[in-house]
Amino acid sequence: MNRSIYILILSFFFIQCGEIDKDKKIPFNDVDGKYIHIESENIYLFVPKKVKLFSLTEYKDFINTIEDDRIKQMERARYLNMKYGPEKSYVMRSEDLNIDVTFSTIPYIKIDQTMSQEILRLLNQQHKRMGRVLGLESSFSRAGIIKKGRDRIFRAIFLYKGTDLLTGEDAQIYSYYYVANQKGKTFVLGFNSKDAYDFDSYVQKIRL
Repeated sequence: MNRSIYILILSFFFIQCGEIDKDKKIPFNDVDGKYIHIESENIYLFVPKKVKLFSLTEYKDFINTIEDDRIKQMERARYLNMKYGPEKSYVMRSEDLNIDVTFSTIPYIKIDQTMSQEILRLLNQQHKRMGRVLGLESSFSRAGIIKKGRDRIFRAIFLYKGTDLLTGEDAQIYSYYYVANQKGKTFVLGFNSKDAYDFDSYVQKIRL
């Protein structure tokens, strides 16, 4: 298996196969937020204002507060990948836990129709497995390749519905996943949110 695609599988929790739109430009909106500087990568991520970057220690402490064993096991796997994985990855969350953001760098890959279809195909089994673990019903919205000058951004969007295993309440989660080429670098970015956001515009405001 292509090493970069294997890393992508580790980076995403949910994904599903679907049709991929051809290259297209999307509207750029002036969304409200702030920059978080990932110093080791010299990249400035643009995120909603209430989101903060977790250190490994803070993330480990958060995991210890989770009561559901299935969720705890999944978060521990992500923590171990952050700490010992071959690529650097980061977790950001809002204090109310309504927004979850993950960021990883991977070796450069060319984002085109062939690669995008391959990513979706390989990640489909992982998506179905995690859906069963979480007990959430997923619906695929769309996937496509976004133009940004000479750069390309692969994006897939989903909506999850069901019972929140942490609270026992009805929940829906908007999930946006991006694989972006920018200035010769490739990175993976995922947003999970209980509320709808224009995450496309947040991604387009990233600075390197």
